[in-house]
Amino acid sequence: MEYELNKLLVSNIPDITSPGVCNTAEWFAAVKDVHQLPDVVEINAVDNSGAVCFVGFVEKEYRFLPFKTLHQGCWKYSTRSSVAISLAAPAESMDLFLDNLQSLRGWHKSRLLLVDNSVAQNQLVASLNKNGLRHQIEQVIQSPYICLPSSLDEYTARFDKKFRYTLRNGLKKLSEQGDVQARLYETPEKCAEMLEHIYEIEKNSWKEQDGTSITKNPMQKAFYEKFSEVAAQQGWLKTFILFVDEQPVAHCYGMLFNGVFENLKMSYKSEFNAYSPGNLLNLEIVKYLIAHNVTVYDYMGVVEPSKMKWTNDIYSQSQVTFYRKSLSGRLFYYFDLFKSWFKKRFSK
Repeated sequence: MEYELNKLLVSNIPDITSPGVCNTAEWFAAVKDVHQLPDVVEINAVDNSGAVCFVGFVEKEYRFLPFKTLHQGCWKYSTRSSVAISLAAPAESMDLFLDNLQSLRGWHKSRLLLVDNSVAQNQLVASLNKNGLRHQIEQVIQSPYICLPSSLDEYTARFDKKFRYTLRNGLKKLSEQGDVQARLYETPEKCAEMLEHIYEIEKNSWKEQDGTSITKNPMQKAFYEKFSEVAAQQGWLKTFILFVDEQPVAHCYGMLFNGVFENLKMSYKSEFNAYSPGNLLNLEIVKYLIAHNVTVYDYMGVVEPSKMKWTNDIYSQSQVTFYRKSLSGRLFYYFDLFKSWFKKRFSK
């Protein structure tokens, strides 16, 4: 299962619509172990025309009723979610996936979060229509990403004068505090040291007070500890940490998967806010990526003014909810339609 899934994922052309690292078997194994997921479902269908792989889990929709929903296994801490599909025969692969899904018992509706206009999303919707499966599509999140050119000068020329000044002035003032260095962590042997530095930064960041830091979320902390070494072994881990006189002040926990850099988590110590340490570290990351011919940087998260100083490009992800061909599936479909109408009607 692991070989077929990851093989299909990296067969995609590396762009912002390609599947992220969260779709790998290793990611799901870490999520499954940390969160003790119930009723795990695996579909590994291969035929002469193509292949498709999916890993997910079944969860109860309502506590006192026997209705269950099928979710993607990568839903926690997710990057660009997808279904691993054969690009050689996407239609046949997706039809096969839906056939196998219909044969599974214990679920009444399924939710898949997919990048808009990706091969997986377009083919899923086409196959749902072809097979007469009721479905709904709802945009969930928009995120920024960077298309990197071949040279740093070409990229920084896009910045406005004020932002260029912020970067220069921040580096100048931070250098007055001590020796400024950015270091890359990417090997299994360095994972423990890397996480120690990340935790120190997170505990002293604004995210700690906000409750969104890794150190404030035991499950998330356990996931990163479990996944980091595995990711390093696979060659995916690319974490950057900014130091001032050997003191860690900012970090970016990242992955380089199938030619796309993914910024999973980024933070800095609040006491260094005046020096723009996050921006200074991000510039070092961009330098590294351009030097190593990486052309896509997934900034992830929501669209924020601080991120949009680096790019004008945005991608979106939508949740495709579809319902099995059964009485319960039809009931859920119309019930969800009513809920959507009620929410729009009375939330104004």
